[in-house]
Amino acid sequence: MNFDQENRPEILVRVARSSEDIMRAVTVRAIVFMGEQQCPYDEEFDGNDFAGTTHLLAEADGHPVGTLRLRFFAGFGHVGRLAVLPQMRGLGAAQLIVEAAMKLCSQKGYQHLYAQAQKRLVPFWSQFGFEPMGSREHPIVWSDHEYVEMECRLTRLPEALDLDTSDPLILLRPEGAWNRPGILETSVLRGATNPIGASL
Repeated sequence: MNFDQENRPEILVRVARSSEDIMRAVTVRAIVFMGEQQCPYDEEFDGNDFAGTTHLLAEADGHPVGTLRLRFFAGFGHVGRLAVLPQMRGLGAAQLIVEAAMKLCSQKGYQHLYAQAQKRLVPFWSQFGFEPMGSREHPIVWSDHEYVEMECRLTRLPEALDLDTSDPLILLRPEGAWNRPGILETSVLRGATNPIGASL
């Protein structure tokens, strides 16, 4: 992949939906965090990649070029593990990934985001509305880097998913694809036959 400002690729960001997608995201993280930043394997792959987590994958011409991990807590979303391949930096991939993450969190109804930004990247995160967390502006250290805790407030979208107002079938649609009918909606046409299966 040889891209530059004149030969700028179209970058598409989507939710990782398969084990192959996760492998593509993991590959980007391994190149960036383990290869470039010398992060030990067990610190980069910390046991949180399959626990209440959504991975975003950025691709150019079908090739993985960036990723970001979202974790969801009761009152906030955690944005982290943003990685972009070296040859794709400066072409807007990181911005597109963060914007996609913020949009997805807004659609889910989250109004508060949390991030731990490498100290040198605080200005990058600030352009999206993230700010150091008041009295906790001092850096924390892990995997040999200084990080600053940052937070961002999101405006609640009128169409955000909600337990009281969202159609139950919309809540069953694939992550991030809430505006498209899901596979379970076609089963509605069959009606309830209540086939007998193993009892609990």
